[in-house]
Amino acid sequence: MHKFLLLLTLVLGLSLRIWHLDIPLLEFVPSRQIQTAEITANLSKNNFNVFLPEVNYYGRDNDKYFLIEFPAYNLVVSGLDQITGIKEINGRIVSVVFYFIASLLLYALVRDLIDRKTALASLFFFSISPLNVLTSRSFLPEEMMIASCLAALYLLYIWSKNKKPYLFTISLLFFSLALILKITSFLFLLLPIVYLIHRGSKTNWIKKTLVYIFVSIVPSILWIYHAAKISKNLTTESASIFDISNWFGINIFFDPKYYSNIFGIEYNLVLLPLGIFLFLIGIVSVLNFKRNKSFLVLWFVSTILYFLVFNKHTMTHEYYHLPILLIGSIFVGVGIVKVVENLKVGAFFKVIVASAICLLLLVSSYLSLSQKAYRPIERFRSVVSLGRTVESITGENDLIIGLMDSGPAVVHYANRKGWGLETDVEKAIEHRQFFEIGSKYVDPKDRVNELRKKGAVVLAVGYKKQLDDNLSFKNYLYENFVVLEENEDTVIFDLKKAILN
Repeated sequence: MHKFLLLLTLVLGLSLRIWHLDIPLLEFVPSRQIQTAEITANLSKNNFNVFLPEVNYYGRDNDKYFLIEFPAYNLVVSGLDQITGIKEINGRIVSVVFYFIASLLLYALVRDLIDRKTALASLFFFSISPLNVLTSRSFLPEEMMIASCLAALYLLYIWSKNKKPYLFTISLLFFSLALILKITSFLFLLLPIVYLIHRGSKTNWIKKTLVYIFVSIVPSILWIYHAAKISKNLTTESASIFDISNWFGINIFFDPKYYSNIFGIEYNLVLLPLGIFLFLIGIVSVLNFKRNKSFLVLWFVSTILYFLVFNKHTMTHEYYHLPILLIGSIFVGVGIVKVVENLKVGAFFKVIVASAICLLLLVSSYLSLSQKAYRPIERFRSVVSLGRTVESITGENDLIIGLMDSGPAVVHYANRKGWGLETDVEKAIEHRQFFEIGSKYVDPKDRVNELRKKGAVVLAVGYKKQLDDNLSFKNYLYENFVVLEENEDTVIFDLKKAILN
């Protein structure tokens, strides 16, 4: 029965992810997905130059380079592109594959740490958590990072028991991969890794820990040095991405929105209402464990440390909450098992209660997913058709301006190079102040004229209602430029020459 339930859970997890897997990259953090997709496509087009990854929405000059994490995930997707041709679905497929690997690793780790029942319950929650479904079917490197983290921990846990050197080395390599994908992995894995090395080598654990951490982090440090060096010559927002102020601010802890945002994301996307209750039961239960309690508690503490250090991004970026899902799934799994086992009823009714809990979690997950997955965000509904129109009326080498949430969606789906555009003054200034971005906000009228001089031939608006955020700019466009195409949602302005007044 256990093997059947395990198989059923794995099939359920895959089913939630492959449904409508071929939709455009417009359903979850579109700008981030498109950024990853463009870097991947340009790797294939530019002979896999991983040291200068490019995007298409910063024009053609030096600003086209975009360096954040090392493009390891992009390289994997590019390998698939070599077989099938460049396709967006390839990025999604790779993410689903790494989700499946992560699922098996999580199950194996919890099985060895606690027992099979808890491993199955933890896997179930890991598989249906809305945030994990969203990220693991998206064109994002997050699931590859999660799989690498779990591989590093699991192999190190096995090494701490049997002391086989090759397991230590392979674990180190997976941790290095996790770090180069997301340097933030260092914090939420640090304490459990130190604990496992101490447990596996009590005589020279400090030396082994230093070797493990140093060798693992060197590739990431070298990449960050290179990326920061290139980025400082850019004029885009990516130039300030390596500043500490972009990630951490002490004043954030005094902002009530920080706590409400964190809780809101956990409540709606990560742990869910029932999951939070089970999570708390799991924490209390783990504190009474006789085996592996310290490992689990330190993993949780390390995750809290991650939230505190990267407080700006955990407050504003949903996918930065994935790390808590790892230890969170284990605590929820412990909670489910404890609730069911403590019931003073027969085995049949325990099965009924366990099934009811899982069904409630699944239903609440689907309610959240139905709003965010499987279809484009409502205001993005016309972006793909607009992109096709722009592509049909412009030349292959033409530059364009796309207006859609100040992001790259229109430029990307027009299959052109160009620029996004910010029009909401208040949001733009608030964004710069919050992340302490050095670049100044430029009035959209001045920005359009600047980009016209750089060669922009059209301005395509993906959602006309966003023009109402800046009526002065809206009037300026209609009064000064010919409208080439317009419908209920979109409008395209000809920038090649202005209307003579």
